[in-house]
Amino acid sequence: MGPWWQAPTPVQKIGNNRAGWTQAMLLKPDGSLLHITSSGSTDPASSNNPGSNAILFNAAEIDFDRYEAENARQQGSAIMRDASMSNGGKTRLGAKNVGKLTFHITVPKAGRYALAVNYAGIGFAATPRLAVNGNGVTGAAGSAPADPDKAAQRIRDLGTRGTGEHSQLSAEAALKAGANTIEVLGGAYALDIDYLEVKSL
Repeated sequence: MGPWWQAPTPVQKIGNNRAGWTQAMLLKPDGSLLHITSSGSTDPASSNNPGSNAILFNAAEIDFDRYEAENARQQGSAIMRDASMSNGGKTRLGAKNVGKLTFHITVPKAGRYALAVNYAGIGFAATPRLAVNGNGVTGAAGSAPADPDKAAQRIRDLGTRGTGEHSQLSAEAALKAGANTIEVLGGAYALDIDYLEVKSL
């Protein structure tokens, strides 16, 4: 068995207090994955009613180049649920040398890879830092491509002054075949880290 990690599925449950233990996942000829599962009712008012279940289905491609921040090894950070973030979660990363997320990434071959960290500020200008296999990597920060479905989610993160806008730290690095360690380190102030993407160039 090779390495594995979580990836968002095509269907996101409603009323997760009742999990659908029997789920169908079928790979379609176009490369998308058809996902069928039971869930709480699609009506939020009755989603906690055990007598109101629904069958949900959707087909979509899954991005296996994405690594969710909440699945990294945590240091000086806190995992938080947030419907406006990828996979419904994020990690609040402590500032400077307090916060560190460690991702263990396995790639099939050595070469140059594009790294992208999707993140959001919480009211103060800050940019995370990157290290690959123990060496610092210089990147460029800019606005992240908007996900309209996620952007439509209401921000319910009390106690911060975040705008809901996302930024992206982009860099390139040489990775070796097999196991690699990528670290996302704290910026000048605390940040919300959504995910890391690693793609071959």
